[in-house]
Amino acid sequence: MRSLTECSRRSLLSALFLASVVFGGCEAAPTCESLAAGQQSAEVGTGSAVFVPLVDGADLEIVQGPQGGMHVWASARFEGVLPGDPARPFDPSNPILSIKVFSETDELLAESTRRGVLQLREDGSTQRVGEIVQFFTSIIDEVAWRQATIEAEVSDSCGTVLSDARVVRLTSGCVGTPTD
Repeated sequence: MRSLTECSRRSLLSALFLASVVFGGCEAAPTCESLAAGQQSAEVGTGSAVFVPLVDGADLEIVQGPQGGMHVWASARFEGVLPGDPARPFDPSNPILSIKVFSETDELLAESTRRGVLQLREDGSTQRVGEIVQFFTSIIDEVAWRQATIEAEVSDSCGTVLSDARVVRLTSGCVGTPTD
């Protein structure tokens, strides 16, 4: 029978091996200096489960919830941003992602701002997918079929601030355009 110490040691070694496989082996974690020296970019997108890039003029569907609220699904991708610490999701040094939807007259229609970890992608970039950006109104006719700007901005503990915006058309999920 093995001793508890031997079992504990094997469990620890197994956990360390698994962590090295999951987190990229010997690659060093990104630092403020290494990120500042590299490429920096931001891209706003959509998608509830997978990042879908947005292009200017694209339709962005408004989702109506069963309790009367409305939102859009938003996602964002970044290069040159610290992803945060997945072991401490509420750490104050984790990045802040803000996604806003503005009307054609720059009225703020919807907003989501929260601190949290960004998913580190295989290519070294980061992303957050499936952000719910809730509208301030629950009246679909106030926002559907309007031109709007969706803007994503991230700030990390290095002081890096990156943003991107796209002009879209908010749709109600119906085919075609509204009739008067």
